[in-house]
Amino acid sequence: MASLLRDTFDARQVAGDSSTNNKPWHCQACLFLNKGDRNTCAVCKRKRQKDDKPGYYHGNISREEACTILSSKDTGSFLFRELTPNRMILCVKHQRGVTSCSLFVDANGQIFLGSKWNFESIESLVRYFSTNDGLLTKLTHPVIRKAHERDLFPWEIKLSEIDVKYRIGSGLGEFYDATYMRSKRRIFIKAPNVRLYENNRICFAL
Repeated sequence: MASLLRDTFDARQVAGDSSTNNKPWHCQACLFLNKGDRNTCAVCKRKRQKDDKPGYYHGNISREEACTILSSKDTGSFLFRELTPNRMILCVKHQRGVTSCSLFVDANGQIFLGSKWNFESIESLVRYFSTNDGLLTKLTHPVIRKAHERDLFPWEIKLSEIDVKYRIGSGLGEFYDATYMRSKRRIFIKAPNVRLYENNRICFAL
């Protein structure tokens, strides 16, 4: 099943471009709608913003994933994850488990923790709480995201979050009945029969 659906669907391959080739990255919408103008593409802007984040910013992962990562770590271990474009979550391992702190990010990039603290960046927040009180424990052990991990784009869903039931048909691809585990909603999946060659050219296997 995994060979049909793959882990995620990556539009960079459809666009004929890949960051693994050290070429300028463009999303599919950027290439085909904006003619490669990254300054007018919201997805490209969002990716550049994520690329500027430190290694302990894990991006679009779920609460369960964050807790799993931190559960085996030492007290004081922490990571950040994204909830929405203007909200992120600081997840911290303390003596009694893992706690989450909601952070608000304004249009100027200022980060607010409640009404008491605000910081210019994630790094300044970490520096402050590594030596000062205010959380259940000091931030002493950043958990760095693995090099192969990356944020999901808006059109991607992890295969691990899908419970595939059975195939319901075929034609220009395969069709499956499934459940999206995050929302427990029934979904239908279309997995095109495609073959990707070394130059990212796509061939449909009809």
